[in-house]
Amino acid sequence: MAHNLSKLMPDSDTLEIKAKGNRKEFSIFLDLLFNRNPAVVYPPVDWENYSRVIICSPVWNYMVAHPMRSFLRAEKNNFPEYVFITLCSGREEQQHKLENQLMDVLGKKPLFVHQMLQSSFLENKNIESMKNSGLEQKNFDAHIDLLHDVVLRLERESTKKD
Repeated sequence: MAHNLSKLMPDSDTLEIKAKGNRKEFSIFLDLLFNRNPAVVYPPVDWENYSRVIICSPVWNYMVAHPMRSFLRAEKNNFPEYVFITLCSGREEQQHKLENQLMDVLGKKPLFVHQMLQSSFLENKNIESMKNSGLEQKNFDAHIDLLHDVVLRLERESTKKD
């Protein structure tokens, strides 16, 4: 999703955050169970070049994915104004919980949290197909209008601030 959004926003950069080591489902489960923050790797960031950051991250059980939280904690003193965007199931109360969690981790509220529902990118929206659905590039290409909506929202919020 981040790469697709970046294509719609000239002069934007993407930064990939990766968990260190070979992580399996069990280690992810332990992160959730014990609220662990795994070690992450990413290239150095020159924060002076950015006035706003868009964080694109999965959400695991109402929580920002633990590798992303590790990155946010490590860089929290450098973070400019930010937006959080996730591709998720859109569980009830999730947005409010994400806003609070981001405030706790970074010490400042996001400009906004935007939840893009995974089901919006699927052609066949029956329950069985959604359980085992992995989104592919073709899903984003077919629903580029949903990504354009996010870019428009970013532009609207930018003009409100200025």
